[in-house]
Amino acid sequence: MLFKSFILGGAALVSASSAATSSMSKLAADLDSTATPLTKVVALLKEMKAQNEKEEKEDQEIFDKLACWCHTNREDKTAAVSAAQEKIAALEASIKELTAKKASLAEEIANLKKDIAENEASLEAATAQRNKEADEFHTVETDSITALGQLKGAITVLKKHQDSFLQESTLNDLSTVLKHIAYKFPNLISEEEKSNALNLIQSRPYANQSSEIFGILEAMQEQMTKDLSDAQASEAKAVADFTELREAKREEIAAGRLQLENKEQEHADTCLKLSEDKEDLEDTTNTLEADQAFLIDLEKRCKANADEMASRTKTRQMEIAAINETIDIVSGDDARDTANKTLKVTFLQTKIASAHEKIMRQLVSKRLMKAAVKAGSPELSMLASSVQLDAFTKVKKAIDGMVAQLKIQQADEVTHKDFCNAEFHTNEGQTTTANRKMDDLKAQEDDLEASIAAFEAEIKQLKAEIAEMEVQLQSASEDRKSESLTFQQAVNDQREMQQILKKAVARMEKFYNAAKEDVSLAQESGKQGPPPGLSEGGYKRSAGAGGVVGMLQEIITDSKTAENELLKDEQDATAAYEEFVGNSNAGIADRQRATVAATENKASADKELVQTKEDISATLTELEKLAEYNKQLHKTCDFVVKNFEVRQTARSEEIEALQQAKQILSGAQ
Repeated sequence: MLFKSFILGGAALVSASSAATSSMSKLAADLDSTATPLTKVVALLKEMKAQNEKEEKEDQEIFDKLACWCHTNREDKTAAVSAAQEKIAALEASIKELTAKKASLAEEIANLKKDIAENEASLEAATAQRNKEADEFHTVETDSITALGQLKGAITVLKKHQDSFLQESTLNDLSTVLKHIAYKFPNLISEEEKSNALNLIQSRPYANQSSEIFGILEAMQEQMTKDLSDAQASEAKAVADFTELREAKREEIAAGRLQLENKEQEHADTCLKLSEDKEDLEDTTNTLEADQAFLIDLEKRCKANADEMASRTKTRQMEIAAINETIDIVSGDDARDTANKTLKVTFLQTKIASAHEKIMRQLVSKRLMKAAVKAGSPELSMLASSVQLDAFTKVKKAIDGMVAQLKIQQADEVTHKDFCNAEFHTNEGQTTTANRKMDDLKAQEDDLEASIAAFEAEIKQLKAEIAEMEVQLQSASEDRKSESLTFQQAVNDQREMQQILKKAVARMEKFYNAAKEDVSLAQESGKQGPPPGLSEGGYKRSAGAGGVVGMLQEIITDSKTAENELLKDEQDATAAYEEFVGNSNAGIADRQRATVAATENKASADKELVQTKEDISATLTELEKLAEYNKQLHKTCDFVVKNFEVRQTARSEEIEALQQAKQILSGAQ
């Protein structure tokens, strides 16, 4: 607005000068015809002086306003330039720092992902190894407990028969147990020891030999008990170590994931801030360039205005001084007396000589003034006034110049109108395209935000499922261990009971078989009768002995059946546990892979969302620039486009009026 006042102020200086010329012409025409020419000259000079002084005052007022405008804008723009330069320096430093931070965060994220994957793979491998070791331990433990039960039974039998012959079945059982233990535990007894023991057993040992076998078996039992205890302790320590390792790995993985999530969020925030700073830097740079260009133009215009004011003031002062001196000369007594004698004649001659010229001047002036009023042209109005004062040659030259200028303006206006229409069309097309792009980007932003929310929910659900499955796996492992111990105790109890019952059956059968042999021998000899006082027919065994033995055998059979059922149940439970562990580990691995995939997808969506937001910001800036440019187009084009036909017609009429005036001045009727 102030710049518009600056331009209008300069135009006012020219307009005031033209108005003064017109005013003086009117004053000269209105002077009393009875006044002497000298009096008229003095009056004109005084009017010229007053008009110059008035114009000087008006010029000074306009110049003061322009100087104030220059000073205010110079200070404002200088401060704006300084602030913009400081802001640009800060933004460049921030962009450099954010760029380095972005690269560093990207590297840290990649390293975190690699560490998490390595830790998960390590945990998975350790879990598989632990499960394998646990299976091997349970197998060895079961075999050891079985072997110890067999050894314990064999030692019990040997203790009872150290001073007697061993039965054939007992010897065979001992051989079987010894061979089974030597096969299952080759490190427990050497081949030589096994061979010696078997030889001792097969030779139907006496008490001293039985004692030697008894010593071997007891040593084996002691060593196996110690080995089993050591193995159980090692297994317990391995379980504890694995549990500690697993918890440490889980904590490390959880911490890595949390750190990864934080780093990814920090990376996204850094990308967004970097984009904003870059956009802010571009806007600030553009503003700085515009302000610097404005300052350069301001200095140029303000200096030109100051120079013009100084020149006008100097010229006007010289003119006023000349007018004062002329008034003094013309007002002197000598000049008045001489003028009274000569000026009357001169004015009469001049009046007669220029009567025709005056008529022509008036005719041309009226035509030009009429055209000026119709076209609203101050230039035509000034030219109409100058016709009254200037020579025809000068006026014709001015007319030619104005006609040429008007034709240039006609052509420029056509070019400007075409430019405006083309720019409006281009701006409208670019705005439509940008709006469509903005709608697409907004829709994409909504989709990405929804996808990120879905990925976060999926990751949370997967982590919860993994934690639950790990808890169930730990609980199942503890239950399986407890069930295995219970099974081992139950099997040992059944086998011990079988051993005891077998010994009882063997003892009863031994007695009754021996009694039967004694009766048979006595009957065969026939040399001695029954002892005095005993009933005839000899000793008779208890009638219920066979039933007791049968019951014992039945109980042994039932115990073996129960043992087999326990073994089958244990095998089924072990298989079910192994299947559950395998399924659980596979489920955990699947969910861990799904978590990694969802995390990567979320990171990709986060990155795409940041880019989309940057695109939205850039598109918004583009729309703002297009809107601002459209606004500027309307400022510079609306008037021309709206009034194009009227202005072209008016200007054509101005040209025609000027050409007619020139023809009249050239002598045309």
